[in-house]
Amino acid sequence: MEAERKHLTGRVDYATISVRITESATASASNSLANAAREGFRNLLGGLNGIAEAALTAGPSILFWGALLFFPARWVWRRLKP
Repeated sequence: MEAERKHLTGRVDYATISVRITESATASASNSLANAAREGFRNLLGGLNGIAEAALTAGPSILFWGALLFFPARWVWRRLKP
């Protein structure tokens, strides 16, 4: 146990701590409406950001497979068409 204690004495653990500080909203009606509008705008931007991220993540794969399958599907469609 003494050897284990000496071994553990020299070890150091690191951690990352993230802190977010925001100003609390006041309770008046005009401020609550403004805060709601700001929060709604932030949510809108977050949603648009998510859509753009999804399009950029999946878009190249969808374009690749679409281009790869388009011409064979078109050829089959024209062959089966009366």
